[in-house]
Parts: sequence; structure tokens; C-alpha cells
Amino acid sequence: MFNNKGFTIAELLIVIAIIVVLALIAVPVYMGYVEKAAKSEGFALVVSIQNAENKYYAKFGQYYDGKNIETSYDETLGIDARNNKNFKTFKISADNKGKEKSYTVTAIGSGKAAGMTITETEKR
Repeated sequence: MFNNKGFTIAELLIVIAIIVVLALIAVPVYMGYVEKAAKSEGFALVVSIQNAENKYYAKFGQYYDGKNIETSYDETLGIDARNNKNFKTFKISADNKGKEKSYTVTAIGSGKAAGMTITETEKR
């Protein structure tokens, strides 16, 4: 009688092929989730700035103008992006002249979101 211990080379090659196929499917899906998570952090930053701008408008009758300077912390609006993982800086600019007042918020990505910006504009 034969004393079989272990696997044949064909069995090992089949298992390796299955693992490779699964990895080829899983890695792009995972990267999509990582990008989606990074974007959601940027959108959360933009929404918090929008809420702060609306409060500022209700109090002062105009939007806060951050002079379109890239920053990670704004004391006036109370926005702090320094602890964010992917969107650590933002820009705020406002146009309070004329009938239509507006502001623009841009969240700037870094790390896994490098090169990604999210811009929102709101008018009154």
C-alpha cells in the first residue's frame, strides 16, 4: 500500500490559481471602498463648513470669506480638519457684493485622496 502524505503538484497549482483569481477580483473592489471612504470624509468636511457658513450668515447677514487661502483650521467658523485622515486642508471664499451672495468651499485631499478636490457653491 501507498502511504500518501501531502498534496500533488497539480492540486497545489489549482489552489494557487484560485487564490490568484480571487485576489484579482478582491483588490480592485477594496481599492474602490478605500476611495469611497476618502470621498465621504471630504464630503463630511464640506457639509460641516456649509453648516458653519449658514450659521454665520444667520448671525451677520453675509457669508464668511476665508480669502480662498488653503488652511486646515478656521477659528471664526470653528472648523478643524487637522485630525482628518485624507482631507486635511480646505479653502473658503465668499462674494457678499450685490444681490446674490455666495460662497465656495473646496476640500483638498491628501494621502489616499491626493489630487482629489470636492467643491460646493451655495447662493442666496
